[in-house]
Amino acid sequence: MADDRDDAIAAFVRARADPAAGDGTAEGEVARFWADLDGAAADPALQAMLAGARSRLGDATVVPLRRRIRAPLITALAASLLAAIGIGGWFAFHQHPATPVAASQMLTNGAAAPRTFRLADGSAVTLDAQTALEVPAWTGERRVALIRGRAFFKVVHDSAHPFVVMASGNRIMDLGTAFSVGTDGSATVVILVEGAVRVQTARAAAIDLKPNDALTLPTSGSYRLANIDAAAQNEWRDGRITFDNQPAAVVLERMNRYFANDITLANPSDGQMAISGTFRLDERTDVLRALTAMGLRTTTPEHASGS
Repeated sequence: MADDRDDAIAAFVRARADPAAGDGTAEGEVARFWADLDGAAADPALQAMLAGARSRLGDATVVPLRRRIRAPLITALAASLLAAIGIGGWFAFHQHPATPVAASQMLTNGAAAPRTFRLADGSAVTLDAQTALEVPAWTGERRVALIRGRAFFKVVHDSAHPFVVMASGNRIMDLGTAFSVGTDGSATVVILVEGAVRVQTARAAAIDLKPNDALTLPTSGSYRLANIDAAAQNEWRDGRITFDNQPAAVVLERMNRYFANDITLANPSDGQMAISGTFRLDERTDVLRALTAMGLRTTTPEHASGS
């Protein structure tokens, strides 16, 4: 299956690079690979990605892949590549079972794709890269402490035993909820996807959040409350991350949290190149392949990539 997929992608790229040389079968090969995924193709998120890629590629004339490719065309080609390259592994990522957790543990995740744990009460917590969460023994209140990083909580509600997340002195209490908490030493950010949470700080009255609220609590200064697309901001928990016209330097900085800071730009001036696309967080090889297709030359400890 993997070989067939790679052959289809290669044929697709060759045909797009030189339309006159294409035999009309490349897109059919990709379509057949898509069909092989059975029910996966019906996933709304993947349908949206595919529709976006098709619309961007619709009237484009694609030149051979080399460094003179510019951002709009690169974006369209990369979206198509990522949709084809990443689908199988993306679904495999979703199938990973949660790791059960006994009380009194320190849960950690290093430079790796997000990892999900099942707590003793049935609640699920997903740790982003570079995250540590303390789970002490529970006696009444179900309390955990976010030491560093970012975590997403899907809480089994129990009004008799509140679920509380402590982060940098802030107390986030579940009221029947799916939410994320992130802390980096300078601020704590709480994003509510569904349900409700109440946040208590030492410097302000209790703050009740509603879905799509994002609360930023800096270590000094006033808090900020904004309305956002909470689901999009938390897509990292599903093993993917999306960029929309972000500088390459910013993209690599965020991606390197998952890959031990080992991907660098061969040419620092490329850091301002605009990048758009959705990347998987569990497969570094595919990320490097996509960046190369965009015209970026990257270096890694084992070798240099690009041209």
